[in-house]
Amino acid sequence: MRNLSNIYIGKIIQQRVDEMGLCYAEFARRIHVARTSLYRIFESKSIDIERLLLISEVLGVDFIHIVYLSDESLQVCDNQHVP
Repeated sequence: MRNLSNIYIGKIIQQRVDEMGLCYAEFARRIHVARTSLYRIFESKSIDIERLLLISEVLGVDFIHIVYLSDESLQVCDNQHVP
């Protein structure tokens, strides 16, 4: 079983949103949350699966596979700066 303790999915999502140049207000609208709630998502270590599926669809990234199931997740963990 892989060690998922270093994965902060919220930071990974925020990085993707920033890479896409998508403004936070628009991203929040697309995933049906208030912008203030979006910041809580960005700080989250884990996210409800239904919400993660919607975020994956909106951002065009299969976060479940890439972050949790593939070897790339080890690289993502190593590259994340988590306070």
